[in-house]
Amino acid sequence: MPATFALPGFVVRRLRPEDITLIADLARRASDYTEMITGEPARPDEEAAELFDVLPPGKKPEDLWLIGVLQGAQLVALLEIVHNSPAADEEYLGLLLMDPTLRGSGLGRRVYQGYAGRAWARGVRRIVLSVVQENQRALRFWQSVGFEPTDRSLPEAQYGAKTHRVHELQHVLPAAPHRRQESGVERYLDGEGRVTVYPSQHQMKRRVLTYLGSKFELGREYTEREVNEVLRAAHTFDDPALLRRDMFELGVLGRATNGSRYWRKPEGE
Repeated sequence: MPATFALPGFVVRRLRPEDITLIADLARRASDYTEMITGEPARPDEEAAELFDVLPPGKKPEDLWLIGVLQGAQLVALLEIVHNSPAADEEYLGLLLMDPTLRGSGLGRRVYQGYAGRAWARGVRRIVLSVVQENQRALRFWQSVGFEPTDRSLPEAQYGAKTHRVHELQHVLPAAPHRRQESGVERYLDGEGRVTVYPSQHQMKRRVLTYLGSKFELGREYTEREVNEVLRAAHTFDDPALLRRDMFELGVLGRATNGSRYWRKPEGE
């Protein structure tokens, strides 16, 4: 199941080899990251090509997903995701590369939470990544979004001209998404995870609306327009007003009295 997700104000889609110029441009703008890791000048064009050409051991091309976040025509963030790694129902987050002008803006947190919410809905149990000791800013960021150290000790790693101590971190996701695999919701989804048919049967409608609720971040408030943007990206029959109203009436979304603010309600609230 694809790993794309809705992010109001941005376009999120899978990147393909024909996007290599966009990727190289982002790598060029974020060259300070490469230089910190390798101690060598950045090679944006080569680095962009390697994202498609170099696969983790034992993995096939379909196991590797490059997810791009675009603002207008510019790529501003990139996620590298390896499915079923290190084990089944787990994913390895190989890279989150951000436009330097947007670091500290909150976009990185929104990108990760959007991806993690989508992973949760697909039944992923654990997300794993590694960070070099020198990258203290990244360590603080990943810990702030829920990552904790694993009990696995990694050997020092050589990247270009530099040797690094490496930390492995994990984000253990709630077990709830496994219920969706038995809920029948998948019969209403297309290959991009979008709802294609709105069921009339009440119980199944509730399950579909709960699935759509997973597209929204807990603890964040949305305007009506932002709710519509998220819903438009998550279904194909173009009726966000109907979905928004039903999500409120069934308690999936909360709403201010004047309709100016919406928020996702935790399950069971």
